[in-house]
Amino acid sequence: MQNWAKNITFSSQNFVEIENIIQLQKIIESSNKLKVVGTGHSFSEIADTTGTLVSLKNLDSEIEIDEISQTVKVAAGTSYANLAKYLEKNGWAVSNLASLGEITIQWNATEYDSFVVSSRLYYSPTGAPGSWSLIYNNIPKTVSSFVHKNLNTRNKDHYYFMTNVDSCGKNTDSTGIHKTIDLSVTPRKVRNRLNFTPYAGFTPCSYFILRQDTGSMRVIDTIAGTDTAYIDFQVLATVGFITELGLRL
Repeated sequence: MQNWAKNITFSSQNFVEIENIIQLQKIIESSNKLKVVGTGHSFSEIADTTGTLVSLKNLDSEIEIDEISQTVKVAAGTSYANLAKYLEKNGWAVSNLASLGEITIQWNATEYDSFVVSSRLYYSPTGAPGSWSLIYNNIPKTVSSFVHKNLNTRNKDHYYFMTNVDSCGKNTDSTGIHKTIDLSVTPRKVRNRLNFTPYAGFTPCSYFILRQDTGSMRVIDTIAGTDTAYIDFQVLATVGFITELGLRL
């Protein structure tokens, strides 16, 4: 067993998580040497022992706020994280917030287009190439936060980035380039010729052609991501139309 920073390995071979005070009383009576450990947040060996190591984390977390005296009574076994959350919920806070060994990442949940199905979150303790690891996969579109736990937040930076998962099942690449597609339409009597410049950001999986004539805008065809032209044989020369081009990454 180690502390959260993993710089201490506890010596005890007898680790016990008690559920109530009666269990704790019995363990005290039967142990020659005993220490109580919290969440393992300390960097020192203060909680280490060769005897019995007891955790109180499963005890009921009773917290009482006295607004008159501006004090808070906290039961043994209450973690700092649970205390901070309870106080915040009731409009209170401790005067000095310590590091909790966890980082909350938040982002703006947006309404993706229909071709993006989910997201992925990656983490690196250094931000160096090749050091990224996937920590949260298949993030639903409605989710906008993630709590990364069991971190050493004392003396290092932490790096994160997200990608979308497209309708082709691909991880979208990171790019600083985004150039709008230039589309030109050459009308004919019974067909229209579409010419367009390739998208200069990501490599498209495919393009889709949309047309609005007598009704709403609809997808009429899908072509390869390497194409730069299309002939629409279905258009009626006597009907006005609007043509658009989209892409799947």
